Amino acid sequence: MGGSLAPVRVAGFTWNGWQPSAVYAKRRDEYEFSKQFISDLDNESIHRLTLEKGFLALTGKIYPVEEIKLLLSSKDPSSSINERSDAAGFVEFRSDENHYRWKGRFKSNFAQKHGVKWYYFWYFVTAFLGLIPVYIKGISALGELPMVAFSGSLLLIAIMCLVAAENFKAAKKLMGKFGADA
Repeated sequence: MGGSLAPVRVAGFTWNGWQPSAVYAKRRDEYEFSKQFISDLDNESIHRLTLEKGFLALTGKIYPVEEIKLLLSSKDPSSSINERSDAAGFVEFRSDENHYRWKGRFKSNFAQKHGVKWYYFWYFVTAFLGLIPVYIKGISALGELPMVAFSGSLLLIAIMCLVAAENFKAAKKLMGKFGADA
């Protein structure tokens, strides 16, 4: 007599109440917005602020109009926009020259060549140092607050190094497409 509380799919509804047609409608709206935004980029009478706000609505990032046009001119604009977002700490856009340049210490060829290795090296060092107390004392080391603070902070730094290495890879890809030497 009793009913089941198990998730059910009936007539386009899924267990969480979403309709697949609603997901497709959202994608169609994004497509229409993207299409309108691209056509607005070619219209010189549209104010630059409107274009920047359109790009913000499209991607969640604000970039100058020249940079937006450069990113959208690539063969794969979606990945170029993602790479630009990841590479923000390593590169800067030069609107007067219409290309990207490395920032600060990453201008040197040595840093560009060995940057990923550098971040991976520090990832392994900090992860190893963060896990030493667990290797020595076992899992019971995590019961002591100083050990948790020591290990936790080093593991957090290790994760940050890993993220920086991936972002540096994205910066190298972006510079390969749009850098001064590309």
